[in-house]
Amino acid sequence: MSSTSLQVTAYAPYMGERSPGFFLPLLQSDGSEGYYLQTVDEISDLISSFSRISETPDLIFSIDIPIFVDLGSRPVFVFMDHLGVVHVGTVGDIASDLREYVKNNPADVAVRLQIANLLDEPGERRSAREAVRINIEAQLGQTAGAAFYQSALRSALWNSLIKRAPSRDAAHAVIETRSSFQSSIGDDGSIAIDISALERRSIYGDDLNAIVQDIKDEFVTRDNGISNHVDGISSTDNIKDDANKLDIIGADLLHIQATISNAPRQEERISMLLEIILRDRKVGLEILNLYRPRANFESRAIEMMRQRLNFNSEGSIPDSLVVSDIVVKLFFMIFSMNRGYLLYFASIHLGQISDVRQSIRFCLSKTQSVHVESFRSEIYDILSSWD
Repeated sequence: MSSTSLQVTAYAPYMGERSPGFFLPLLQSDGSEGYYLQTVDEISDLISSFSRISETPDLIFSIDIPIFVDLGSRPVFVFMDHLGVVHVGTVGDIASDLREYVKNNPADVAVRLQIANLLDEPGERRSAREAVRINIEAQLGQTAGAAFYQSALRSALWNSLIKRAPSRDAAHAVIETRSSFQSSIGDDGSIAIDISALERRSIYGDDLNAIVQDIKDEFVTRDNGISNHVDGISSTDNIKDDANKLDIIGADLLHIQATISNAPRQEERISMLLEIILRDRKVGLEILNLYRPRANFESRAIEMMRQRLNFNSEGSIPDSLVVSDIVVKLFFMIFSMNRGYLLYFASIHLGQISDVRQSIRFCLSKTQSVHVESFRSEIYDILSSWD
């Protein structure tokens, strides 16, 4: 078998459990003990390379009949349905199985959204996306729900401009400048988009307005308004709106502590504590003294915060640098299966700080762990919204 062809021989759970949904395909070459991942070209949606993973997943399941995958071919997906049947193949191969799953499992909104994105079904994507946002807000709070929806809007804009670009050069121009694009959903439900950084946007012609209209139609809003100027941002839409941030103004310390304690995952609780420290150092230190951690790693993280902040009590080092260094250290300390969660919540609660954004990107550059890969795209999207 040539180096341009590998076999999908196994799969691994993204989140460490074997439940219905998508799994990570693992590829091997003849006689190789290590595993490879498919790297998909963003423009063509074809496999552009194979990359060897640095960590072997904790759980690996073998595929009964390995599937050959070639460079330049369509990527292969692994999906397990509600009956425990595993389907392996390209989107075209397993499309009917995916639709059958959606039909039988309408409440599984996260998987529904993944399937709708994969099959490119705007109506189902709109419905599932709104349901996912409601679930996120119920479980993780408004900050996480708002970040998800803004990230989804931004991704929809990027993907549409790339997929509908009139040439590969035009698509590359989008990729090179997209971090400068801005998009927002205002309080009145209006969608505002600014792609003025795309110097060659004129090559889209009338299709540019059609792309924007299609994006607007896909997002559930309280109003059907849209910015009159595609290149401009409505003055009433503030992309970096703090309305959903943890409210520490006028709130008592016990209320703040309770708000943090109610977050279900330790990675978000840690990120929320660091956010308070950056917003109000005095309040943050008092919260650290009151707070009672619920997990072993959380205890270690809080002890590190106390030591670092007390050492820097005179403020000789900007707290933003102290916190960014803490994020890096926590990333390498935490159990590998939780690293993706840590970076995800850090990007939501701390991403507005440039030093922390740099640290999160540094951590992403230092790992190809399967436990981070499922978060990577969304983390980059969130960080880009703060740039």
